[in-house]
Amino acid sequence: MDVHKKTCGRDSCVQQISSSLKNTTVEPVNLCVGLKVLGFKETPICIYDPKIDNAISASLAAKGLWEGHLVTVVHKILSREPDMEFMDIGCNVGVYTITVAQRGRKVVAINANKRNLELLITSLQMGKLTQNVTLLWNALSDKVETMNLRLDLGIAEKNIGGTRVESGGTFSEIGTTVQSVTLDDLIGHFGKHSVFIKIDIEASEWKALMGGKQFFESVHIKYILMEWMHYKNDKLCSGDYIINFLSDRSFLAYDPQNMNRALKIKDRYTWPTDVLWMKTA
Repeated sequence: MDVHKKTCGRDSCVQQISSSLKNTTVEPVNLCVGLKVLGFKETPICIYDPKIDNAISASLAAKGLWEGHLVTVVHKILSREPDMEFMDIGCNVGVYTITVAQRGRKVVAINANKRNLELLITSLQMGKLTQNVTLLWNALSDKVETMNLRLDLGIAEKNIGGTRVESGGTFSEIGTTVQSVTLDDLIGHFGKHSVFIKIDIEASEWKALMGGKQFFESVHIKYILMEWMHYKNDKLCSGDYIINFLSDRSFLAYDPQNMNRALKIKDRYTWPTDVLWMKTA
């Protein structure tokens, strides 16, 4: 898989991959199943062998879906927002990207793991969903640097979705390292329409936000679906950075399964595993 377009500024390079390119990876894509989302036609999604990915790929192989309760929340909101665009930060094999693309919505999907994007390209091609999807091969952080991919076997063994990025390394095209960009570098991918962000990047969410001060001023973000699991026992207080950043920009946190009452900040260590931030002004 070749990088189709590099947009390089003074310090950073956003690496856009064409979803219409033929997959030229050495490792073939040989396992695709049906993605089954209520209300939508079943469409192909390509996955890892469940023997090496016993979380997302195993769930898709067995049930045809991952995080179905959250996917439903996303679609309920999008059904009320006919022009809303979608940003999938940490797209993995593309459950959210594919199903939102089925609605005909514009999607910008970003992932640090090149293999995930290879699988997603194949899925989009098979489902004839390439038209509205932009794929970016970058890590997202608070600064531009070369980062290493690391799978913490002590915590995330056989869970490729648990791959993290860490500072350091020499940039190469083989996929073991990746160039980070900031949200501010991605402003040009969005226009006047409102945006729903889904972000799941293994405890790096706070760094992504810290690199997005101009992004949040320039892009109309209305909803952010964020994994909160790593901030429920947060010794470094990075969850406080997230709360302060989003509260200062008029966002309130809700349980995605109960959006009638905002979550209380004082209870943040007992918040649910996933949190939905909603813009209130």
